[in-house]
Amino acid sequence: MTSQDLPQVLAVQASCYPPELHDGAAAFLSRLAFQPTTNLVAETADGISAYLLSHPWRRGSPPPLDTELPRCDGPADCWFIQDLSVSPDHRGSGLAHALYTAGREAAAALQLRRSELIAVQDAEAFWRSLGYRAVTASSGLVPKLMSYGPGASYMARDL
Repeated sequence: MTSQDLPQVLAVQASCYPPELHDGAAAFLSRLAFQPTTNLVAETADGISAYLLSHPWRRGSPPPLDTELPRCDGPADCWFIQDLSVSPDHRGSGLAHALYTAGREAAAALQLRRSELIAVQDAEAFWRSLGYRAVTASSGLVPKLMSYGPGASYMARDL
């Protein structure tokens, strides 16, 4: 993913989520600047049809939705998946699995051995199929989790 991809990436995001779950351009750009190798797009004949927004981070402290990344407090020890989205016209095409696999390889190259994410909009079953399991959120994490919408689930797996 590059900054030039952002208009198409934001269009995919808009097709997948209600506005209250959108990350803005500044949030995307901060993640691109933080770790370009873990942010990916998938192109089809329609242009960019899917993307993976992710970065190294500190386990147990996911960044808030729609924020520019602050400095990571302490050493990054997990691969945090902010978002994996596929446009509705391309769901079921294998793009999500392809992006996840490529992202996981990039995370492995960075020596990251754990992954965390917040599943939204009933995506928990998809993430379970990739080996993620729900993690009980600490009391300090609950307000952040609530900002991701009803039914958001904090999930993790070893890589």
